[in-house]
This record gives sequence, C-alpha cells and structure tokens, in this order.
Amino acid sequence: MIAVLGGLGAAVCWALATLVAARAARVIGAWSATALVIFIGLLASVPLLLLDPPTQPLAVADLAWLTVAGLGYAVGMIFNYSALSGGKVAVTAPIVSTEGSIAATLAVLTGETASPLLVVMLATIAVGVFVVSMQPGGGADALAAGGERYIVFAVLSALIFGIGLYAAGRASDLVPASLVVVAGRVAGVIVVTLPLALTRRLRFERRVLPFLLVAGVAEVAGMYLFAWGAAESIAVTSVLSTQFAVIAALVAHALGERISSRQWAGVATVTVGVVVITITRL
Repeated sequence: MIAVLGGLGAAVCWALATLVAARAARVIGAWSATALVIFIGLLASVPLLLLDPPTQPLAVADLAWLTVAGLGYAVGMIFNYSALSGGKVAVTAPIVSTEGSIAATLAVLTGETASPLLVVMLATIAVGVFVVSMQPGGGADALAAGGERYIVFAVLSALIFGIGLYAAGRASDLVPASLVVVAGRVAGVIVVTLPLALTRRLRFERRVLPFLLVAGVAEVAGMYLFAWGAAESIAVTSVLSTQFAVIAALVAHALGERISSRQWAGVATVTVGVVVITITRL
C-alpha cells in the first residue's frame, strides 16, 4: 500500500510541477528554469534531511546508486524542460511519462517480484496515460504539433529519468528518502546551476518566481514520496507516479481545455488499473 500512496502522491506533485515549470521555461529558457528549480529544490530539501538524517555511514553501493539517481534527475530535467519550453505539453508529457515504465521494466528484469496481474495492470496504466495525454486528432499530427526537436528531447528525458528513477528506488532501500531527494538537487546544482551562474548565463525574471518556487517545492515533495513508495516496490511506484500526465490533462480540462472522448476513455483505463492494484496490495 505504501507503494500505491507514494506513486499517486508523486504523480500529483509532478503534475503540478510540470504545469508551472512549462510557464517558466517559456519565459527564461529551459536551462535557466532547470537551474533555478533545482536550486530552490535544494533549499527546500534541507529541512527533510534534518528531519530524516542518515543513521550510519554511507557505503560504496549507497554512493553509487545516489550518484546515478542524482545525475539521472539533473540531466533528465534539462531535457524535460527543453521539451516543455517549445513543445506542446499534451504531446511531450506522455512521452516523458514513459519514464515509469522504463524504471518498472528495469526493476522486474533485475529481480523484483511481480505477479501476472500486476504486470497487466501496470501495462494498462501505461497505455491509459499515453491515451489521455494525446491531443484530439492524435497520431502523426499530434506528434508534429510538438516539433521533431522537442519530441527528441522528451524521449531522451524519459530514458534518462527512467534510469534515474530505478536508481532512486534502489537507493531508497539503503538510505533515507531524504538523502535520495538531496542527492538529485546537489547533482543538479553542480552540473547545471553553478556553471550557468559562473558564466553569467543564468536568466531570471521576477514574474516567473512564483512558478519556480512552486515547481521546486513540488519536485522535492514528489521525489520524497516516490522514494518512500519505491522502498516497497519500484515497479508499482514508478508506473503510478507517471500519472502526472493524466492529472495535468484533468487540470487543463477544469481550466477550460477540451478533453476528447478518447482521452476520457484513457482516464477510465488508468482508474481501473489503479483501483485493481490498490485492492490487490491492501
């Protein structure tokens, strides 16, 4: 049940971060948005580390998984925000959301136990997420609407995020969830924020500050919930967390965007998968 709650909680947080980060990235650029969100996230994650500190020295394996998780987060964020900066969220979000399926596949291939029913439901949710996130009209037209370059960015983000999520799940078996969160932000500051700041290429506009603050805190909360859930099951938490695309679509509908009948069918598909997984893991 912890995996279900962690995955769903992470999905809500990452949906919020996706919606507001897209606004910031289109104003100050993908690199600056990434750098500032990561820096804000690092500041927000310090209290978590104080409340949930490591209780023993870190082993080599701990450091290895934390490094892969941190770099996966930082580099994945760059490509994700690059996709959001110019591509349509409804096109790029479903591609990025396959990160969970990639992490889940790695978990199963490396020995995590998964019943046939669980595998079917995880696949059902992945399909539902993709259907919900596709624009009305779908197919090649929907992909073309995002621009070929932004599709490539989204694919690279999904692959790197997927590896990073798997590493974060492995690390959460060994260290507190707070350390997994901090590792990603430290790596991001070293790889992205500091180089931009030192070369004076870091852009900022006061009007995007609220978006950056919300995105930074939401990213931290989402990763903490993911690490918490992944300690029980990487596969379940990974796939459930990718529902941020579904949640973003529903929020957009509440704000006035039209959702097609096919997208509603995708929502129903995801709901069935979540309900079945939740019941079977109670």
